[in-house]
Amino acid sequence: HELQVHAGGIDLKFPHHTNEIAQAEAHRLNIGGGAASMSKKEWIPHWVHLGHLHISGRKMSKSLKNFITVRDMLKSGQTSCDGSGAFESPGDDFRLWCFGLSGSYRAPATYSEERLQEAKNIRQKLIRFLVDGEQWVRTSSSCNATDSKRWGDAEQKLFQSVQQCRSSMWSHLMGNDIDGSTDIRHREMNGGLALNELLSLVEMGTSYMQKEQQEKSAPNDKSNSYAIEPIQSAIFEIRQKLALVGFTEKTTCAGLVSTPFAVGLDGKNEALGDEIVRFRSLVRSIALNSSSNESLKMEILRECDTLRDVTLPAIGLEIFDSKTVNNQDDDASFTWRPIVPRKVQESDTVTFDSKEVGDSDEHNTKLDPESPVALDLLFRVGKFDGVFLDYDDTGMPTSMADGSPLSKSMLKKLKKKLLKHEKRILKKTGAAE
Repeated sequence: HELQVHAGGIDLKFPHHTNEIAQAEAHRLNIGGGAASMSKKEWIPHWVHLGHLHISGRKMSKSLKNFITVRDMLKSGQTSCDGSGAFESPGDDFRLWCFGLSGSYRAPATYSEERLQEAKNIRQKLIRFLVDGEQWVRTSSSCNATDSKRWGDAEQKLFQSVQQCRSSMWSHLMGNDIDGSTDIRHREMNGGLALNELLSLVEMGTSYMQKEQQEKSAPNDKSNSYAIEPIQSAIFEIRQKLALVGFTEKTTCAGLVSTPFAVGLDGKNEALGDEIVRFRSLVRSIALNSSSNESLKMEILRECDTLRDVTLPAIGLEIFDSKTVNNQDDDASFTWRPIVPRKVQESDTVTFDSKEVGDSDEHNTKLDPESPVALDLLFRVGKFDGVFLDYDDTGMPTSMADGSPLSKSMLKKLKKKLLKHEKRILKKTGAAE
């Protein structure tokens, strides 16, 4: 075949492409001098017909002037002014949307900034695992260089999950039969299922690391650290598959110290991050322990929250409560980690530290709807919109927007807020009756 693949919009399948096949094969027959010299092979073996791209409920097209250029799309996805953030890549966010969130390539897809933000949040979750996983491997290797690490049930389970992910991913990428035919040309790649396999592996790996850290910090714990090989295998598998489908090094190399994208992981930047966290904790401690000038105390605490929730995330640094993983109750439990830079409007932040200075709705969540919001939607709307990524069946958040788990203190305050909102609903319902 002179041409292997011919692509086009689904609306061109008939009659445009049908006519093109007829003309091309008739032309080849004429040049060959008769049927005897005509090739028995079809003109083009593979045809790819793509679904239309929609925006705001209508087909995106130049004639309707409702299109967005690739340049504008990439620019709108930047967080830093020049798009040079450590893990920032609007192009990779778009690739993830195309790969796993836009549906079949044969079907129509709807473009929106909200859908791209969803893709960005999922990519952050993948990057979070790659960064945390590499850091965990380095720490485990340096602390237990001479210890033997015999594999137990946890190691076997994670390693088997890696093998299952590899097999399933390959099957989804090669394509599933769409009409019962065994002909490879009747198979269709399923990016959504492939992405789900990667996310399942991320959850398994994260649970493995968290369980090891919890056991290691338990009183009188004498057990050996978990083996690093299963995590290394999971990281390798995720990097390989992301590279296979076209992601750039800003995603596939996240967490590798030897890459230029490992901002915050070298010694100099790590010391700077540690100092920022130490200084913020010191200022907060002084303000909380001060008994004079209540208004000044509140202003200092608000500025500390703005630094944590707005300023630092914009440059790719997140401060979080390390009690999430080590289950300790010491005051100096705050630490930091590099993240995908994200835009956060100060007016959209959610304040969770206010319980330390009061229990008013104004400082607790900044969400006070005039009409009752359904309990399962409370943390999905208003000022909470975009703050969290995953929820349980009751609507309670289980992870932040970048995929990181909620701290115990934050979860406790959210549960209290949920209970308070439930009482508000019951009160208003009773008044209405």
